[in-house]
Amino acid sequence: MSATDFLPRREADLRGWSCNFSEKINADPEAIGLTAAQAADYSAKHDAFITAYRLANEPCTRTRPSITAKNDALRAVRRAARQLAKIIHAARKATNAQKASLGLTVRRPGGRHAHLPRPRTAPHLLARSVTGRRVELRLRDPGEPTKRGRPSGVDRAVILMYIGDRPPADRSQWRWRGMTTRTRYAAMMPHDASPGTPVWFTARWENKRGEGGPLASPICAYAQHGLGAIGRADRRSAA
Repeated sequence: MSATDFLPRREADLRGWSCNFSEKINADPEAIGLTAAQAADYSAKHDAFITAYRLANEPCTRTRPSITAKNDALRAVRRAARQLAKIIHAARKATNAQKASLGLTVRRPGGRHAHLPRPRTAPHLLARSVTGRRVELRLRDPGEPTKRGRPSGVDRAVILMYIGDRPPADRSQWRWRGMTTRTRYAAMMPHDASPGTPVWFTARWENKRGEGGPLASPICAYAQHGLGAIGRADRRSAA
């Protein structure tokens, strides 16, 4: 394992790491900020990697195709592990002890990002267009609306979503939709949102320690029929 990557470099070590990670995230995914579907998806990728690894390392089945399949499965596991690690850190539900047991990097108090303040302002969020179920979101610093970059001290933005007639006041009811280091984000509405259903989006800035600021004023978009229609997005008030 390198100093900058929590994943072991050696395939044999990664196999053990992934086995532990898969087992623990599936035991209680919600306790660490994941969904059961996310944990199950990782488990399927892990099982595929273990099977491909075994075939590629058995003398009687070690062929060029089996080695290629193992390498593909290995890359899929690495990508999935890094994505889930970002989600776990962003959700801020897992304790340091839980993160350590998962094999993730534990950010120690007093580290090089300890001095960074929590973002104090919410981003200005707007939807530029809706095409089918794809919503083109833009984030801006309210203090510098003409600037396209993130505010000073902000490392990323977290995008949250809610399906319903009105946005919820309870932050726990918002669903994690994605994370971006850019000021634009293409959000996909879920397939269970039928055309015409209001889908709300909000966002918050986060610093490098994963500390988030206040939520942006919710905006509403509507899923469209097909993939070619340009829909409308409202900045309706939550009040």
